Amino acid sequence: MNRHKGIVAALFAVVVVTGLAACEKEGPAEKAGKAIDNAANNVAEGAREMKEDIVEKAKEMKEDAAEEGKEMQESAEKKMD
Repeated sequence: MNRHKGIVAALFAVVVVTGLAACEKEGPAEKAGKAIDNAANNVAEGAREMKEDIVEKAKEMKEDAAEEGKEMQESAEKKMD
């Protein structure tokens, strides 16, 4: 019985050590997963930057249109006088 427990304990130790050793090395699947995560993060960051650029450009266009409208109104008022 003691011999049986010793064998089981030794096998358990081998499994644990092997499992820990396997966790240390990064395999192709883990590398691919990290690459996919990085690519997704880059796409998300690019989309955020694009959105900010679009919002800024729209704001500038709105301000330009408002200024143009004021100038047109002033010009029309001068012609009416």
